[in-house]
Amino acid sequence: MSGHRERFDEALTQIGIQGVTGLVERWADFSRQFRTATLDWDSQMLTYEGDLQTWTAKHGPGHFRIDGLPNDSRLYYVWQGWGERALGDGTADVLMTMARDLIRLGGPFGGPTPTVDMPPLSTELRIRHARKKSEVRLERSLPGVFSLARVDHDGKFALRLLGRVNQGEPLIPEVLKAEPLTLAIAGTRIPWCFTDCFPIVGYIHAPPHELLLCICDVETVGVLSDDALAGTYFTSPTKLAEFDAVRWLDSLPRPRRFVSTPGAPAANVPEATPAARAPEATSDAVRRPAAVTAPEPHAEEPAQPRQAAPRRATGGLESRPKRERPLADLVRRHFAHVAAQIPAGVLGAATAQELWSALEQGYRRDLAAISGSRTDLFTALFAAGLLKSMPGEHTGRTALQILADLSPIVRKIHHRRWSLMFPELRRETSDVIRAIRAREEGGSD
Repeated sequence: MSGHRERFDEALTQIGIQGVTGLVERWADFSRQFRTATLDWDSQMLTYEGDLQTWTAKHGPGHFRIDGLPNDSRLYYVWQGWGERALGDGTADVLMTMARDLIRLGGPFGGPTPTVDMPPLSTELRIRHARKKSEVRLERSLPGVFSLARVDHDGKFALRLLGRVNQGEPLIPEVLKAEPLTLAIAGTRIPWCFTDCFPIVGYIHAPPHELLLCICDVETVGVLSDDALAGTYFTSPTKLAEFDAVRWLDSLPRPRRFVSTPGAPAANVPEATPAARAPEATSDAVRRPAAVTAPEPHAEEPAQPRQAAPRRATGGLESRPKRERPLADLVRRHFAHVAAQIPAGVLGAATAQELWSALEQGYRRDLAAISGSRTDLFTALFAAGLLKSMPGEHTGRTALQILADLSPIVRKIHHRRWSLMFPELRRETSDVIRAIRAREEGGSD
């Protein structure tokens, strides 16, 4: 294994990356950008076609577009100069949320819908072919190593490694039929999510770790942890499916916690002891490499009697508390921050994303508090039109726990009772707002 690591470090150095440590730092910078991304929508009324509207939002090499009525629309992504693909139907608000969730996974994926005689999209190191339900990418990953990947619309992908670029075209029919790459964790197969951060080609959240799939050479891929750099597993692509990662994950040291703020550098904060930990646990979903550090948290000093600061008789400046973020802006920022931290590729993640979007819409509608069993909560949200379907028992319970770990809006009262704290989001002095403000403290103004 050490020989694989040395060769991989050498290959990374040839493309300007300082070994595995530099690669993980590169991933942290890359993933931070899409996990905190937002979309700014512009709207236009098409008066000559009745009440139809178009909403557009620029993102990446193109833009999202929503066509239709506010309550009946279709979402597209348009690749500049290449084509477009329809991604879903629904209300404009739901489709905007769908687009936001997609870019926070690293999408859009899958390329445009192919048309007659549609040419491939080519750059110096990449050729992209549109297919009916996916796209095929042929690109150089490392010196002397090329990858052929089929990328589906949900981010799942199949992969073949090549020594020469001209080997790729004959293998396209094979890769189109191949099963998506997955990783076995405790008997459950988790699909890798494609990422455009070569030689990293995929990622999986396996809290408290995030796993990265890397191309090492023509015959080898590596599974890395984004924190435990000593924990590297090398294998051939054909044997990756045989690797059950549970024991390997258990052998990795538990990473330090990382507190991140959208749009700002992440702070590396050592995990607190159970007695000192805040009531709402910090999320494991977003971590950053140890190269970014923050001062150690200082111990709380004994309270001292306060003395009134002297004031000038006229017009003098006096000590003022730090200006607090407006309440609505604070809550809106918290919803965006949590959405970026929901893990992908684990049980309950997709349900948690859908549930969190429903809670954000519930807050906008000023819903009353909802308390009861898991089924009571989902029934109320479904009846309000905020959920498209009732989640399953296991995925629903896991989704609630994911959100409860990330936000005080979702509160677990005991093992069979939950509360959604909507009214507290409107009260400046509520314990929910105090907890949110503490979490978001230090964010950009």
